[in-house]
Amino acid sequence: MSRALAKRDRGPIFGVCEGIARYLNMDPLHIRIAWIFLILFFGTGILFYFFLALVLPHERQLRQYSQPKFLGICYHLAVTRQIDLALVRLAFIGGFFISAGMVLFLYLILYLLLPLDETNGGNQRLDY
Repeated sequence: MSRALAKRDRGPIFGVCEGIARYLNMDPLHIRIAWIFLILFFGTGILFYFFLALVLPHERQLRQYSQPKFLGICYHLAVTRQIDLALVRLAFIGGFFISAGMVLFLYLILYLLLPLDETNGGNQRLDY
């Protein structure tokens, strides 16, 4: 994964639109116009923007962010499926809040189904 979804330091507010534009290789103005459209016509743009501002890492924190966290499930899925780690974490965190916590059960089931690391006596999950 050569590019990563992350906030930029030089964005006007939190750098979310700048980071998304860089990830999608687009002009940040197009992302900002789409965001204004979401805010004006759907009303969800503001909440989603602040959600992304809280969850996305800064560019300078990508090395630390790309380490396995809580049970390593998102990291494992991102590495094996070659998906950006931030997108996987956003999906799980967003799903957790939208489903009132039901995604936590899916997370724990995935923890049980993912293969064990046999080199450490079989009691560690694989951390690619």
